Amino acid sequence: MYRGWWIVLTAFLTQFASSGASGWVFGVLLLSMQEDLDTTRSAIVGVLVFERLVGGLAGALLGPYVDRHGTRVLTTLSAVVAGLCLFGLAAVQEAWQPYVLWAIFGLTLPGLSTVAPVAAISSWFVRQRTRAIVTYTFGGAMAGLVLAPVMAVIADVSGWRTVWLVMGAVFLAIAPLAWATIRRTPEDVGLLPDGEDVRDESQGYTRGHTPEGGYTQRGGLTQERTGTQEGSRTQEGIGRPSGYAGGAEEDSDWTVGEALRSRAFWLLTAGFTLTMLPASSIYIHMTSYVQNKGYSLEEGAAAVSVYGLAAVFGRLVWGFVVGRLGLHRSLVAWAVLYGVSIWLYALPGAIWAIYATTVLLGIAVAGSLQFRAQAFPDYFGRNIVGSLIGYSSGVATLAGAAAPLLVAFAFDRTGEYTGIFLVFGACCMAAGVGFVFSTPRRVGTPPPAPSLPAERG
Repeated sequence: MYRGWWIVLTAFLTQFASSGASGWVFGVLLLSMQEDLDTTRSAIVGVLVFERLVGGLAGALLGPYVDRHGTRVLTTLSAVVAGLCLFGLAAVQEAWQPYVLWAIFGLTLPGLSTVAPVAAISSWFVRQRTRAIVTYTFGGAMAGLVLAPVMAVIADVSGWRTVWLVMGAVFLAIAPLAWATIRRTPEDVGLLPDGEDVRDESQGYTRGHTPEGGYTQRGGLTQERTGTQEGSRTQEGIGRPSGYAGGAEEDSDWTVGEALRSRAFWLLTAGFTLTMLPASSIYIHMTSYVQNKGYSLEEGAAAVSVYGLAAVFGRLVWGFVVGRLGLHRSLVAWAVLYGVSIWLYALPGAIWAIYATTVLLGIAVAGSLQFRAQAFPDYFGRNIVGSLIGYSSGVATLAGAAAPLLVAFAFDRTGEYTGIFLVFGACCMAAGVGFVFSTPRRVGTPPPAPSLPAERG
């Protein structure tokens, strides 16, 4: 099996554990922790806001490190630190102590969730990047289906502190796997992206001419049919066979500075920031939203389960759509569908209509992580993806951290969720408009000329 798929497995597990710990599992333990620590609901939820803010800042700072040195050390160390933080969480006695531990946990998010997994996968996959990223994003969805019910049983039998001990052990188990499987690029170990066969010099491959000592392609142009509406493009010397039918560029002449000055980067960042508002908040308030419509707690919990199942199915849907329409068109379609699904979700009163629109909402939200993970390497190449995702996530994470509190504030002021959900739908529509104008340049078109010579990455 191609070594890159082991890296995908590791990324799946880090996403599974990190999204479970600070999302699904946290929600299961919320009330128990609140009662045991004798504090308020907002004080407990506040630790996650703090964690996400720290994680966003850390992602912006660590992105350039990932581009230069790879993700092996960062992911391994992050898994160890995350595990130890959760061990500590099992022993807290005062309400302020979780803030310290979750802040430290936030420092591990770039290595486990927001930056490192995407950078590693982008380095190892080009033609099969969509499939690899879809597989990786299943980790977050599976956490809701597996970790939430399992940890709920453990909490019921042994208490919430035992749950954090178990979750800490999960992270510590991931650390040696990350160290054993992750390498910076396939060229570092004499391979090509996607596991393509290394051919002789008559096929255009030569050995030992890259800084990493791997394989590269020399001489002439190779054709690439891209996944965007721009048609066929060509690129020289990118280390892949002629006729390579990928939807992304394996290497690129973009530097970080050039990308940061491009319109495409900022439109992508703005779009993902706007869509982060509903993605990070609606599911947290879903049970309360259903109850506010006059239904029971059990019916609200059932809506969350429907949402989780639809999100799993949605991974397959968006992988198929990208394969058919290409990334750019899929981005626009996703944002528009997301906005429409939120508007529909905010309106119905009958429980069957709530469940039906929850399915559509779950399918839509499934594209959130996938498109954020795939857009930057496909637009700007794999060499600077760590820096770009780090900078972009730093902005989007601020929105994600504030959104749950924004929804709570709106509900406190109005007594309903409809207004804020309609605003979130409009945000997604605005993101779709931005994505329309975020088309990447053709490979033959030079990037914006810098005023001073810029260093790659």
